[in-house]
Amino acid sequence: MSKEQSVNLLPYEMNILMAAMNSLSLRDETKLNKEYGSVSALYNKIYSAWEKTGEKVVTSPAQFDPSY
Repeated sequence: MSKEQSVNLLPYEMNILMAAMNSLSLRDETKLNKEYGSVSALYNKIYSAWEKTGEKVVTSPAQFDPSY
């Protein structure tokens, strides 16, 4: 049985995750890499999915309106 799951994300949600990963300190990234797996591999996977959306990079929270 596969443990892989699919999650539907909006482009701005992918941007939030990529921005969070880019803001990790080297220490935190190293710790995550050791405990859970490659942060850069996850970033690349999200970035690849984001590229397929054809969206522009969200640079400001004012550019999107999350529907909470």
